Amino acid sequence: MEQPRSTPTPQASAARRITKRLPLNKFACQRCQQKKTKCDGGRPLCGACARRHELTCEYPVREGAVSRYSDLKQTSEKLERENKGLRELFAYLRERPDNEAFEIFQRLRQAKDPLVTLQHIRDADTLLMVPSISCMATFDKERIDIENNALAGSPLRVPSQPWTSIAGDGLVSHLISSLFQWDHPFIIPFIDREVFLRDMRKGEGPYCSAFLVNAICAFRSLMSDKARQIRQVTNTDLSAEFLLEAKRRWEVDAKKGSIPTVQGLYLLFLISCCDGTNIAGSMYRFAAFNMLQRLNPDKVVPKLKEDIAEEAEKKAALSKLHWGIFLVESTISFAFLKPSLLAAPRYPWAERASYPDDPNTDVTGTPYGPGSPEPPIVPGLGPAGYELALLAHMVMVYNMHPRGPLGQRLDIQERRLHFASLAAVERSFFPRFSYQQNPTPQTLFLKSFINMIAYSIVRPLHPSAEIQPNYPVKTILLELCAVDIHIVETYTRLWALKEYSPMFLASLWSVTLTLLSHFDDPRAAGLFTRACVLLKVVQKDLAAVSIVMQGILAMAWKTKQRIPEEARPYFAGLEEKRKELGEGVPFEFALPLPPGGKEVGWEGADGDDDADDDDDGLEEGVLGADVAVLLQKWSALAVD
Repeated sequence: MEQPRSTPTPQASAARRITKRLPLNKFACQRCQQKKTKCDGGRPLCGACARRHELTCEYPVREGAVSRYSDLKQTSEKLERENKGLRELFAYLRERPDNEAFEIFQRLRQAKDPLVTLQHIRDADTLLMVPSISCMATFDKERIDIENNALAGSPLRVPSQPWTSIAGDGLVSHLISSLFQWDHPFIIPFIDREVFLRDMRKGEGPYCSAFLVNAICAFRSLMSDKARQIRQVTNTDLSAEFLLEAKRRWEVDAKKGSIPTVQGLYLLFLISCCDGTNIAGSMYRFAAFNMLQRLNPDKVVPKLKEDIAEEAEKKAALSKLHWGIFLVESTISFAFLKPSLLAAPRYPWAERASYPDDPNTDVTGTPYGPGSPEPPIVPGLGPAGYELALLAHMVMVYNMHPRGPLGQRLDIQERRLHFASLAAVERSFFPRFSYQQNPTPQTLFLKSFINMIAYSIVRPLHPSAEIQPNYPVKTILLELCAVDIHIVETYTRLWALKEYSPMFLASLWSVTLTLLSHFDDPRAAGLFTRACVLLKVVQKDLAAVSIVMQGILAMAWKTKQRIPEEARPYFAGLEEKRKELGEGVPFEFALPLPPGGKEVGWEGADGDDDADDDDDGLEEGVLGADVAVLLQKWSALAVD
C-alpha cells in the first residue's frame, strides 16, 4: 500500500527558502580550486579542507573583497605606499648628517616595522623642525644653542623645510639673511630678493628651489661666523654639506630651465672660485650660461607687460638675473684678464630709477637707524653697477684688440677717452653712492669696481707713460692701490670680519698684483704689506687666497722681484707647499704681466730666454700669464 506523502511543515519550507537565498561563495580557497571541489569560503578553514584535515586555507583575495580586480588594486596601492615609505626612509639615512642618520638607524633596530619608525619621525617632526632642547637625540646641545642664537639674530626668518635637510630654521635663516646683508646687490645681484623670499616662505613657487637654497647656504657658509662655530663644535663643514646637498638636488633640477636653476649653477661656480677649484667649477658656469640662453631673456623680457602682475614679476626677476650675472662676469673678468664670456643684455635693466634722497635701509627694507641690523644698505645701487659693467666690458674688449701698438699715440688716445668716461660715470652718481660720504659695503665695493676699471685702462702701459699731463701711470697706480687699501681697512674697521663678502678681495687682488712690478718705489712695499695682512686674515676661510699668494711668489720669482722683508712673514709656509703644485693647479686666473709685457722682465728669470717658450702661460692678445702654468714651473724648482 502506497504511503501517503508527508506535508512539509511551515518551518521546513521557510528554511528551504532561506537556503536558496544564501549567496554563493565567490572565492574558493586554493586547495579547493586545485581539487575542483565546492568550497564554503570559511576562514581560516573552509569545511572541505577541515574534512581533509588541512591546518589552514589560502585564499587568492583578502576577506571582504568585492572582486578580484578591486582586491588587486588595493594590494598594489598598499605595496606602492610601502615602497614609497621605505624609499623615504632610505633617503633620510643617505642624506641626513651623520648624527641624525645614526639616530634613525638606532630607532630601526628597536622597531619591528620600519614604516612605524618612519611615521614616528614624521609625527614627532624631530628631524624637520627647528632644533630645540627636546630633540637632543638628533642634535648636539652645542649645535642647538648655535641654531637658536642664529634664529634669534636673523633679521630675515625663513623655513628650512622643504628646502634643505642640512640645518634647521636658525642656521638657514642666518645664511639667507647674510646673503642679502653682505653680498646683495653687488656680488650676488642676480637674485630678486622679494619674490625669492616670498616663495621660500610659502614652501613653493617659481622663484625658489631646494637646489638654489642649498647653493646659497653653501656659499655663505664659507664666510659665516655661525658656520665657523659649527665647525669648531662638531667638526662639521657646513659649506661642504650644503654643497653636496645642492649637487644632489641639481640632479633633479638639471633639465629644468628655470631662473632658480641658473642662479644655483652660477653660485656653485662662485663657490669654486672661493675654494680654489674654479677649473672644475667652470662646468657650472657654462651650464648656467646654456640654461640662461634657453630662457632667452633678450627676446622674452621686452615682450613681458608691466601692467600684468605675473608678467611684471617675471620681467623684473629675469632682467635682474641677466644683468646681475653680466655684472659679476664683468668683475670676474679682471681675474682672467679677458672680457666677460657673457654678452651684455640688449635691453635696459628693469630696476626702478633711484632718487638722490632715498635713505639707507636695513636688510628688511626699513630705514636704517640705531638698533638696525648691520650693515646699512643703499637702495638703487644696482643700476650703477650695471653701468660700470658695460664700461668694464668695453675696456676689456679694447685690451684684447687695441688701436695700434701698445703705448703708442693712438693707443694712449683711446685709453684717455676710457679714463675720461670712467671719471664722468663716477661724477654722475648720487652723493649717497660715495664711500666717503656714505660708507657702506655697497659703496665701498662700488669704488673698488671703479678702481678695477682704472687699473685695466692704465696698467698695460709703461710706468712713465702719461694719461694726463704730468700724471704718469706709475703715480696713478700707486694712488689707486692706496685708495683700495683704505677701502678694505675701512670695511674691516666698520664691520669686523665675522661676516663678510668675498668682493673686497678684488681690491686686495688688484693691489698685490699691481705693486709687484713697483717694489723699487718705497711706497709700494708698505702698501703691499698692508694688503698681505688683510689677505692672511681670510686665508683660513677661502682656499683660493693661498693659491693667489703662491701665484704672487711665483710671479716674483719669474720677474726677479724680491718680496719686501716686512711682507715675507705672511707668506710663511707657502713656498714649502709648492711641491704639491706639480700635480696640477685646479684654479684658473691670470697674473698681469709687468709693464711692457714680454719685453720687460718676463724672460730669463728661469734661465730660459726663448721668446717662443709656450710654457710660460702667455696667450696671444691677453696681458696676463696663466697662473696654473706658472705655478707648475715654480713648483719644479722645489723638486730639483
